[in-house]
Amino acid sequence: MKEMPDKEYSFMEYHANEFAGRLLVPLDELKTEFEKVLVEVEGSGLSRLKLNDAHLSYLCNPLAKRFAVSPDVIERRLTREKLWPL
Repeated sequence: MKEMPDKEYSFMEYHANEFAGRLLVPLDELKTEFEKVLVEVEGSGLSRLKLNDAHLSYLCNPLAKRFAVSPDVIERRLTREKLWPL
């Protein structure tokens, strides 16, 4: 890997992350769990329509725990699946 050109390494890294993310955080389950988090947020008095990028880490933390992955994985999945921004 040390001798691999950066472009090739980046390509492989992207696809490895994408595969792992889809395997560990399936889309249907992500949608279901994300909706639950949004309902919890609304239950605390904050409208989902007012959520912005400043709230993203707050939203990702409980999802990360539910899927046993890092919040960064959840953030990438939400973004790539166009679930975020709302």
